[in-house]
Amino acid sequence: MPQIKAHAFIFGVDSAFHMNRFYDTAMQIKTHQYSYFQSFFGFQQSGRVVNALYGPLFAYLNGMILLLAKTWYHYQIITSWLVLTISGSLMYRLAIKNWVKPIFSILIAVAYMMSDPVMAWIVGQQFTGWGAAFLPLALLMGTEMMREHKISVVKLAVVMALLFQIHVLTSLMAALALVPFFLVGLYLTNHRLKMMCNLLLSMGLTILLTANVWGGMLELSSSNNLMPVAPGINVSVTAPRIAGQSQAVVASAASVGTGSGLNTLGVTPLYMLIAVAVLVYLGLNLRKSTKSTWIIFLNGMVFLWMSTDYFPWTQIANAFPSVDYLQFPARFLAIALVLLLLAFGMCLSNQSKLIVVNLVKICFIGFVLISFNQSAYLSLQNGINTYRSNQVVLPDRNLTINPSMKPDRIRQLFNTNDLSKAVNAFNKPTPDYLPFFTKIRPDQYWIYHPYHLYKAQILTNLQPVNKSQVQPVKKKVSGDALKVTWTNPLNHKWWISIPVIKYAHTKVLINGKAVKVDTSTIGKLFIDSKPGINHATIVYQSSRWFNALVLLMIVSWVALIVGFIFNKIRFNVRSINKI
Repeated sequence: MPQIKAHAFIFGVDSAFHMNRFYDTAMQIKTHQYSYFQSFFGFQQSGRVVNALYGPLFAYLNGMILLLAKTWYHYQIITSWLVLTISGSLMYRLAIKNWVKPIFSILIAVAYMMSDPVMAWIVGQQFTGWGAAFLPLALLMGTEMMREHKISVVKLAVVMALLFQIHVLTSLMAALALVPFFLVGLYLTNHRLKMMCNLLLSMGLTILLTANVWGGMLELSSSNNLMPVAPGINVSVTAPRIAGQSQAVVASAASVGTGSGLNTLGVTPLYMLIAVAVLVYLGLNLRKSTKSTWIIFLNGMVFLWMSTDYFPWTQIANAFPSVDYLQFPARFLAIALVLLLLAFGMCLSNQSKLIVVNLVKICFIGFVLISFNQSAYLSLQNGINTYRSNQVVLPDRNLTINPSMKPDRIRQLFNTNDLSKAVNAFNKPTPDYLPFFTKIRPDQYWIYHPYHLYKAQILTNLQPVNKSQVQPVKKKVSGDALKVTWTNPLNHKWWISIPVIKYAHTKVLINGKAVKVDTSTIGKLFIDSKPGINHATIVYQSSRWFNALVLLMIVSWVALIVGFIFNKIRFNVRSINKI
């Protein structure tokens, strides 16, 4: 409501990146010109691959929402409402299914809606917020394993596939969180072999339902040295200490590695207070406390530990350098918070005969809600105040804005129906998933200065000779291809750099002929141009086996939906016959 009242668009640390992603899919839908792999509308029409490796189907869904919203401001309000509604509804569902009383289920659901992991989307457009919104659904599958000592093959597969299609990292963390619940269920069940088989079947079905995602990763990584996400340098630096380390300090540490300048995922004293309250209650009520509550609480505490620098991240990163690509261990906080709030709700639901105890519970949950609300409000108000200021957007050292653009003009960009204006006004040289000339380790990442390379070669497009001689490169999307036109002003052939990225399976036609072209360290094209006007057609040709995987994924989803509808019809027919 404060954001709607101020009519403010909060441009956060990841806004430029995701705005380009969703503008690209929106324009594909609008123009009916689709390219699953390459970005021909967003990211400076550079042809780089992003969405195919980052929730492709969900990116198209966001593109549809953007087209319906018509402006970036309306899109942000709609998606923020969706994230809040989904997170609250699923947290409520998780609580109810674990015997938390309705009133307390509502209260912890509201608390979760206002927590940092969920608010990360609202105040910073960090996609972990979308992952956090759907996370309670995945953990519901875990508590069902523990409680019912069995696995529902289709339910578990659909939930994990849904999370995988939205945010891969969140799905992997959720899978890790399900392990303790599975082990407890396996220990308690009398049908261990069946439970193991159902787990394998569910994993197999999940693989089928997500074939486009892991298939796309395999398609690109098997033929290119993809630039990874920026490592955390010292991964423990970005894991905030428990003892009330300020968000500003966490942000500063995080920005060393990523240039983000903001990290809303910090372990605050409030989270620790909830954990201590649950521990004290369970300790004082050992006989009354259920094993389920203890397991949920202990699992949550493990993930809370993992989200801090008290966890041996440095030693793990030394043994397994790729762990640095986790960037922020504080991302584990979302799982910890869901489980600790659930355990908190289960404790609150145990009524005491002593009135004083019940009054303490009511006061404590009131304090928790007020604290969550205050934290969420301050984060939101910070974004609104920035929007109203001459700065307009939250600080980000890697973001460049046209210096001649006045603050009022920048604010207008978020409210115009021309979605491209805001996308083109902000440039952030995020180099993720570019085809690099060599495979690099985390400790080598900053040696190559990938942010600078992308800025110089794509955003600025520096030429090998006097730039004033170069005619502007014109780009036009045609079907699944990008058509590029430029002029060589000299009377002889000349190597010209074209700000378009080429991957191993990218086909390039120069003046109608397929030719072999040179590329830069990050895959930018260098073309030996003839005098006068030149034309290039760039199209990505995916492998046949990848196309088969996409077809398999579609068939799997259609079969599940048809099966669900058929079962519903059969159930209704049986109910009518009984009547």
